[in-house]
Amino acid sequence: MGATSKKYSFWWENTAPDFAFQTQLPQYADVAIIGAGFSGISTAYWLTRLAKKNKKVLRVIVLDEASYPGFKSSGRMNGSVYLGSNHPARYMSDLLGKNTAKKLYAYSSKNNIALRDLIERGIDCDAEFNGGLRMASTAKELVELDESFELLRKWGYYPARFDHSQSQHVMVVPYVKGSLFVPGEGMFDPFAFTNKLARLMRKNNVWMAYGTRVKRAETSEEFGPQLHLSNGHVLTAGKIIHTSTDTAPWDRIQETVIHRREQVIRTEPLSMDLDDMPLPLMPVELNRGLDSVRIHNRSVIMTGGKNGLTKDPEVGITDDTGFNERVLGQLDKTMMNSIPITNHMEVTHAWTYIETEMEDGLPLMGEIPHFENHYINAAHGRNKFGLAFAGAKNIAEKILRSKLSIPEFNIFTPKRLEQGE
Repeated sequence: MGATSKKYSFWWENTAPDFAFQTQLPQYADVAIIGAGFSGISTAYWLTRLAKKNKKVLRVIVLDEASYPGFKSSGRMNGSVYLGSNHPARYMSDLLGKNTAKKLYAYSSKNNIALRDLIERGIDCDAEFNGGLRMASTAKELVELDESFELLRKWGYYPARFDHSQSQHVMVVPYVKGSLFVPGEGMFDPFAFTNKLARLMRKNNVWMAYGTRVKRAETSEEFGPQLHLSNGHVLTAGKIIHTSTDTAPWDRIQETVIHRREQVIRTEPLSMDLDDMPLPLMPVELNRGLDSVRIHNRSVIMTGGKNGLTKDPEVGITDDTGFNERVLGQLDKTMMNSIPITNHMEVTHAWTYIETEMEDGLPLMGEIPHFENHYINAAHGRNKFGLAFAGAKNIAEKILRSKLSIPEFNIFTPKRLEQGE
């Protein structure tokens, strides 16, 4: 594998970003959304769609400190849409308990269907929803995959006659002990999605304010929810939706959030032979080895995590765009050990993003305790795209006082953090 590469998100190459700028900010909006990434743009979409359905008029504004949508975490993610979690189902069941884990998978399944339906209605973002393949390279991992298959089968995610033992390997190598095909997973270009949906939102009269940093979010006794912006402007809103834990006003969130740096590698095509595979694979994962290997359009994307946010003295990284060359070397070695054919590949892109998750393994989606009319849709870990879209819909339903379409949404409430105080 070659070591030279472009060190910015691969997804930025194929889609022109939405540079539209709101020159005059309003004094008031019915709903202010902080963040023009996947969660924020999706929330604006559901608010406008459901408001129109209910014959209501909402003044919605989306604020982002970047110059265009999807520039930060969303545009640097790898685009994978998991079912439930990128971790095996057995791991999530042990972590959350069977009942909560089952609700997580049911919720995620509905999320993936809704996201796929919207994309198929005309959001061209190179999407595929062909399922995923987990691969085990040790006997212990194989047992975990077998147990995960049994859980998913009991939860109804496999046809009655599906034979787990017949799921296909990416290629026959002695390092792969077994595999598990996971239906309902996919991958898409997240940068294309956010920018194309942002243009659609502007046509629906949503304010899009880029280059606008939120310094502080609070609730004023006199005016209600307010955002203090870096340019001195104060925006009052009926509701505020946070799509990052950074702006959330409740200290308990900051005490329990985990930030992890993730490295992504994009390579030249692996092999034309993949066209002949009996299963259309969509991502492929080496089960919790040095994190993952994915197939997309005959290219491999790998990610590996390292704890830490803005500083990593060990490798000289001081911001979230730096790439950890040492981790690149580790991933290179892992690939060589597991899939020897990869020594013929050339790395074309290598970039970093920040992955945010909570200590209990569930995202934060819902109203923030003690801060009336503040909501959050964040901390999804690596499964942002398999959780946040339906979360945006449920938050929009709460704001419009509609009945929740996905009751499982309630397992993500931020109120659960109070139990640990």
